Amino acid sequence: MKIKKKNLLLSLKILLIIMLYIFGIINQNNLYLTILLISNIVFGSYLVFNSLFEIKIFILFILLYPLTFLQYLIYDKKLSVYTEFYTFENLYHVGITMFLFLMILFVSIGVIKKDNNLNMFDKHPKSKIIFWICILLIFYMGLTGISGTIGDYRKVHLSAKVEYMIVPYIVLSLFSSKKQRKYIGFMYFIYSLIILLLGSRVPALFLIYTVILINKDIFKKLRNNKGLILIFLGIFLMKFIEKTRNLDGTYLERINTILKRKSVNLIVNNESDVIYAGSALIGLIRVKILTLETSIKTWLYMFTDFFRIKIFKENLLIPLQILKNTPIGGGGILNEQLFYLGKEFLIIVGALFIGVCIRNFFNNFERKTYKNIYSLIAIITVFRWYPYTPITLYKMSGYCIVFYFILFYLSKINNFLGISFRKSKLNKLKKEHRNIGE
Repeated sequence: MKIKKKNLLLSLKILLIIMLYIFGIINQNNLYLTILLISNIVFGSYLVFNSLFEIKIFILFILLYPLTFLQYLIYDKKLSVYTEFYTFENLYHVGITMFLFLMILFVSIGVIKKDNNLNMFDKHPKSKIIFWICILLIFYMGLTGISGTIGDYRKVHLSAKVEYMIVPYIVLSLFSSKKQRKYIGFMYFIYSLIILLLGSRVPALFLIYTVILINKDIFKKLRNNKGLILIFLGIFLMKFIEKTRNLDGTYLERINTILKRKSVNLIVNNESDVIYAGSALIGLIRVKILTLETSIKTWLYMFTDFFRIKIFKENLLIPLQILKNTPIGGGGILNEQLFYLGKEFLIIVGALFIGVCIRNFFNNFERKTYKNIYSLIAIITVFRWYPYTPITLYKMSGYCIVFYFILFYLSKINNFLGISFRKSKLNKLKKEHRNIGE
């Protein structure tokens, strides 16, 4: 009965959010959108101050986007130097769908004060052979996935292997002891700092966040508002690297260059690039360059790409479709990508699904392992799926689950063979003992 009441309350909240969204679509008003995005920030901040340390990181990162958008609405600051799709109508659509997605996501997550799934890794069966398979794979991916020198981001090359390192790390953590997880976590943390110094923020954030979520017991003391200090320092470091990595000179010279910039009316950061990319996406839909046909092709591409099957000559990931038709990069914010793939229905379902997965990860200690793996990747890779591409929500998570089951059944076979071998050896010794007795 209690669960039904919770579901009913959540349904009513979502219905209210949808009604506010519909009113905003009918009456496109700058002030109304400002109020909606402020409500995003207020409710998100409430969750930050009342939830676990791990959730604080997740929500604070997402809040950077409505905060950036409000600078455009309130102070009339420019979000991009590009003008082709820089219209109020396009940007308004990005803002109103941002409100819809984020508010449903936030109410679906709710306040998480207690971690009922704290020992999920301790409860899992251990296997030495799986541990060493994952260790070898981690070292291979870590060493071959990166090249370049610290201080020159333009010459740094990171392959997808670096981000996909979290796959063997998650599986390894399930099959290893708490002590082993701490040592591997320390190794990952050092590796992530190297990546961060090379100038690549997203893969570094992946790895650091993974260490925090897998070694949850280590960060017990930060499960309060004191942990916010570390998060804000982390955001400051991320923004510093973002602003300085493409500049010439020493770090002191780069800081001086930033301080001397005279353009105070232009927002130059990752969030503004992503918001404008979303504006370009809705613009391309409105001028019918991207249509229902290209949307269906995108769905087919995403499905076949999971199995590494190529049925199209070109890469149809949505950020690349935007880049093909406009002179920008910057990904393309998730709410607009979901709108392109399935209109408001997919925005609502996507936000609800992700939010419930995250809530259940902390609240349900009896969840199946594959569900925990999916939820864990959904939390960790927020730095990729919200601003850039949802690929981690289906491809990386799917690969991790498949990889886990392969190694899980391999460990079962290994245990079975080991038991059979021990039994046959014991029977042989008994037989030899009887022969000696005779």
